[in-house]
Amino acid sequence: MRKNILLTIMIGLLILALTACGNKPNDNPAGPGTDSSVQDPDMKGTITAIDGNRVLIVDKLPNAPDDSNPMAIWVDFPAEAVADVKVGYKVKAWSLDGVMLESYPMQTKGSRLEIVSADIGTGDLQGTITEVRLDENDVTKSYVVIDGNEYGLLPITVYWRGDSPVDISVLKIGVQVEAWFPGYQVMNEKQITQLRIVD
Repeated sequence: MRKNILLTIMIGLLILALTACGNKPNDNPAGPGTDSSVQDPDMKGTITAIDGNRVLIVDKLPNAPDDSNPMAIWVDFPAEAVADVKVGYKVKAWSLDGVMLESYPMQTKGSRLEIVSADIGTGDLQGTITEVRLDENDVTKSYVVIDGNEYGLLPITVYWRGDSPVDISVLKIGVQVEAWFPGYQVMNEKQITQLRIVD
């Protein structure tokens, strides 16, 4: 009798263990590496910087202070996936393997990028350039002053005149501009990732 009870308990535990190993409600039933359209995106937000094939996606809460640390992820995509994207696009993205490097911003490889909105708006700041300090040897030491406030320029900062790409040489005192920030603050310095001249 004791053996029968012990055997029944063992079989019950085995069945419980096997059913616990099944799909969780949020698992992709088709398995890893399958069509990401059946999965929820791993990240969503606004592209705030572009560096080659990498895009910085920031999901900042409305009215959050500039010095807050919002969810920010650098996602490395194949070149064709990011060929036509711009800073300011609202996007959804799927990670290739779900692995995220735990830096800030985090980093991952992307498998799919979906544009939710291509309206980039007018940036985080609109104003007039009142001073330009360019360092030809080290762009990280280059600054632009807009309406009396200094902003750092980055090697990845992109420049536009309307919808046409231009180079840094177009920055002149008196020019009206729209500027985009990374979405989080590095130290106490405000940096610009995209600058558009408004004609």
